[in-house]
Amino acid sequence: MRILLLNPPIYDFTCYDYWLKPLGLLYIASFLKKNKIEFEFFDFMDRNSPFLEKKHKNRFFSTGKFRKEKAEKNEILEWFKRPYFRYGLSKKSFYDFISKKNFDYVFITSMMTYWYEGIEEVVKTIREVNRSTKIILGGVYAKLLPEHAKTLDVDFVFTNDVDKIYDFLINNTSIDVKKSYSMYDLIPAYDFYKKLDSAAILTQLGCPYRCKYCAVSILNDKFSTLPFENVLEQLDLLAKMEINDVTFYDDSLLFRKEKHFLPLFKKIVDKRYTFRFNFSNGLHVRYIDDSVIDIFKRLNIGMISLSVESISSRLLEETGNKNTLQETKKAIDLLLKNGFDGRNIFCYILLGLPYEDKEDVMKTMEFLRKKRVRIVLNEFSPVPKTVYFQKYKDIIKDPLFTNKTLFTSLYRYSQNQIQEIKNVVKLFNRETNEYYENG
Repeated sequence: MRILLLNPPIYDFTCYDYWLKPLGLLYIASFLKKNKIEFEFFDFMDRNSPFLEKKHKNRFFSTGKFRKEKAEKNEILEWFKRPYFRYGLSKKSFYDFISKKNFDYVFITSMMTYWYEGIEEVVKTIREVNRSTKIILGGVYAKLLPEHAKTLDVDFVFTNDVDKIYDFLINNTSIDVKKSYSMYDLIPAYDFYKKLDSAAILTQLGCPYRCKYCAVSILNDKFSTLPFENVLEQLDLLAKMEINDVTFYDDSLLFRKEKHFLPLFKKIVDKRYTFRFNFSNGLHVRYIDDSVIDIFKRLNIGMISLSVESISSRLLEETGNKNTLQETKKAIDLLLKNGFDGRNIFCYILLGLPYEDKEDVMKTMEFLRKKRVRIVLNEFSPVPKTVYFQKYKDIIKDPLFTNKTLFTSLYRYSQNQIQEIKNVVKLFNRETNEYYENG
C-alpha cells in the first residue's frame, strides 16, 4: 500500500509565506503514523524543499517569498487587470517525483476556496501517471464547497474533521487503519520536513464568535481547547527541530484567558523555548491587559497582530461587536507603553466591507498612523456559507470570484481607488519605520 500526502500549488494574484503551513494535512500524517501506516509527503509550498532550483532567503521572522511563475488567467478573470501567478514547486518536479511511484491513494489538502486551480493541476498530473490512483480531497475548500470540489475528478471529498478520518477510511478505502484518534491525541507531523524554519500550531479549535464575514465557526462548529500537555508536546517537537519561529493559528487565543492563555503560557514561559513566538491571527484587543502583557514580556516575541477591523462603531456593530475603538486604543497603548516595537504590532483592518465608506477606511488608517503601528490591509471577500456570502451569491459565478484581491473591485471600489488606498498604507508604514529608525 503506497500513500501520498500532498499540499498543492497556489494560483493567485499575490501570495507570501506568512507561516503558511498545511496543518490539517500534518494532523492526517500524525494519524497515519500512529496507525503505523507508511506514506510519503510532497509539499509544493515548502520553501526549503530539496526540489527547489533556487531558494528565497527568509525575511522578517522566517517569512518570505514563494517560488512563482506567470500563469494564464481563467477567462472569467480577464477583466481584472493584474498579472496572475502560479506559486510553489514546478509541475516538472512533481511529475518527476510521482512518475517513479505507484501510489494507491493520494490525500490532497485545500485552503482558500479560490485556490482550487492548484488542485485541478495536481489531479490531472496524478491521473496522467496512474488513472487507478484513488484521490481523497479534504481541507477548507472541500468542506465549504463540497459540490464544486466533486467536479475536480477526485474519488472522495472528505468534509469532516480529523476526528472522523478513521470512520471515513474504514468505510471507503482499503487502508488498514487500526484505531481512531482525536486531535487531542495527535501532534502535527512536522518532522517529515527535512528542513524547517517556522511552524504553526493550534491550542484551540473553532471560535466562540460569529462574525458575519468569517467561516471558522462553520468549519469547527464547537469551540474547544487542546490539553496543555498536547500543546507542550507540539512545542517540544519543534524545539528539537531547532526552528526559528512559531506562530499560533488560534482564532480566539485570549478568550477566557484566565482558564486558557494565562495558565498555558505560564507553562510555556517555564519551558524556556528559544524560538520566537508570533501571533499572526489577529488577537482580540478586548482581552489585552496587564496580565497578557506580562506574559508577552517574558517571551521572545516576534510579531503581534491585532484584529482592529475598523474604528467605525457602525461597522463594528454590523460585523459582530467584537471590539470597540476604546478597546483598540487601550490595547495598542498598553503594548507601546511596555516597550513593544510598533513596527511589529500588525493591525489588521478590513477594506470593502458591506455598508463601508472609503472615509471609514481612511479614518481607521489615520488613527493607526498616529499610534505608530503597522497597518495591514485585508481586502474583504465573502467566504462560502457565511452571512455575507449569501448577500453576494448572485454575483459570485465561480469560487474564483471570492478572491480577496479582486472581489472588492467586483462590487465596490475601482482598481485605481484600491491602489490609492494601498499607496497610503505604504506611506503611513514607511513613516512608522522612519519614526523608529530615527529614535
